[in-house]
Amino acid sequence: KTVPTVSPLTLKKVVAPVKLLPNSSPSQRQVVPFEGIRKIDKTTLCKQKVKSYPRDRAHFYNKVVSVGKKYYFVLHYDEPKQSLTLCPMAVKGILSGRRQGRPRYQCVLEETSKNWIRSHSKDCKTVEAFMVMKTPIVAQEAWDILGA
Repeated sequence: KTVPTVSPLTLKKVVAPVKLLPNSSPSQRQVVPFEGIRKIDKTTLCKQKVKSYPRDRAHFYNKVVSVGKKYYFVLHYDEPKQSLTLCPMAVKGILSGRRQGRPRYQCVLEETSKNWIRSHSKDCKTVEAFMVMKTPIVAQEAWDILGA
């Protein structure tokens, strides 16, 4: 039951279904780009698995990016195509501890992927942000976005 969507903007609506990661439990699933809208399971949607982050070049794996004045989390980065699947982020509370008083950003995950977009890497700017919870599950993670 895929509902195709078309957007007149350069950002293209996309749904990215999840697939079971190799050598992982059924409790962790990562995004695989796919056209249309799909139902997502917030309890198992995890960050993109990478053997090691490239140190000799810029990358977008598990980064926070800005498109215009909005912040997005990169759910999937296809390096050869320079294509990104992005999930919008919003302030959901205030951080505590070392980062006390700063805005707590989290991904806006809905029942479906209708709010996810696909963009080219040249249209996105990486933003300095720190993962707070250090969990593989996207819905449980929070970020401290510097400069926000």
